[in-house]
Amino acid sequence: MQNSTRWIRLLAGIVLALGFILLQGTVFRHNQLPLYILLPIALVIIVPFAWGLFTWLSSLHTFDELQRRVQCEAGLFSLAMVTLSTFGYGFLELSAGFPKLSMFWLLPLVMITYFLGVARAQWRYR
Repeated sequence: MQNSTRWIRLLAGIVLALGFILLQGTVFRHNQLPLYILLPIALVIIVPFAWGLFTWLSSLHTFDELQRRVQCEAGLFSLAMVTLSTFGYGFLELSAGFPKLSMFWLLPLVMITYFLGVARAQWRYR
């Protein structure tokens, strides 16, 4: 698959995700639907994120050795930062009375730390 096709697929996933988020906001604001309809609407947001993930995974085989190393280091950096921060915040919730956070914040934290890890690894290998 060509590089431009991958970008188009990734962009399509982002557009779908935004569309599903707007749909969910509209549907859940009026929340008059039965549960068997609300559950699939709530979970449909996973589809564009899975699409983007598989698009990214399918492009990994086109990377050269340095790009693979950068991606690997970024993933490990993200794993370490998210693990330490969630574990530490869990202790703060239990012992210091910090407010409980929803798991909704986990994916943005992973994404932010991943991109910080990419920037860190690219700076290191420049």
